[in-house]
Amino acid sequence: MSDSLPPEFALIGKYFRPLAGPGSLDLRDDAALITPPPGRDLVLTADAMVGGVHFLVDDPPDLIGRKLLRVNLSDLAAKGATPLGYLLTVSTPRDTPESWFAGFATGLAQDQAAFNVTLLGGDTTSTPGPVIGGIASAGMDVSDGLVQDLGHICRASGLRAVIEAAQVPLSPAARGAGAAWLETCLTGGDDYELLLAVPPARETALLAAAAARGMAVTRIGAFHSGPPQVMVRDASGQPLALTKGGWSHF
Repeated sequence: MSDSLPPEFALIGKYFRPLAGPGSLDLRDDAALITPPPGRDLVLTADAMVGGVHFLVDDPPDLIGRKLLRVNLSDLAAKGATPLGYLLTVSTPRDTPESWFAGFATGLAQDQAAFNVTLLGGDTTSTPGPVIGGIASAGMDVSDGLVQDLGHICRASGLRAVIEAAQVPLSPAARGAGAAWLETCLTGGDDYELLLAVPPARETALLAAAAARGMAVTRIGAFHSGPPQVMVRDASGQPLALTKGGWSHF
């Protein structure tokens, strides 16, 4: 029997244990121990970043680490909280080189020093990786409503988009709710699905990549030249009038 550590634990020990601080239990446990300062409340936040959605997969790993830490520190600052530490969950493709982890940990260490925080724990796993690398020309996650978020891509690209409402995939519950709920499904938000702009010449590649990973993709419309706006057509091909475009935070 070999005494060597499994790759995951060796990686944690080499790159992440040096970032750990009080409460981390030396990253040898599945939990962290935190005692808030006397008279203070504990504020918790979690903000994930996904390759190909929140950063480019070939971005420098140290900058990815710093951005990941800062988006969460920003949420704490908005609550008037002083950061104590952070949990880190990393999921990368199996073939990710060790040099990537070295750079990622270097970026975290730089901002740990700048903002006086330490690593408390987390999890490290592998993933098959993103489906749409080198295939889609644009993409985003849908959180504030399909129509509204598609409008962001239209404005950035200077194109007009047409959504075929009958092609938009809906859950059984949404379909069962009837046509009166269609506008809510198109504009309500909290979908957290990926919206991709794929040139016709790459559609076959997208379908093949998705099928290889057991993921469903649906063509819901097309982009056209014209002013940057979104039009929705009903099953008969007529424009569908909507009272709103999506969720507003104000």
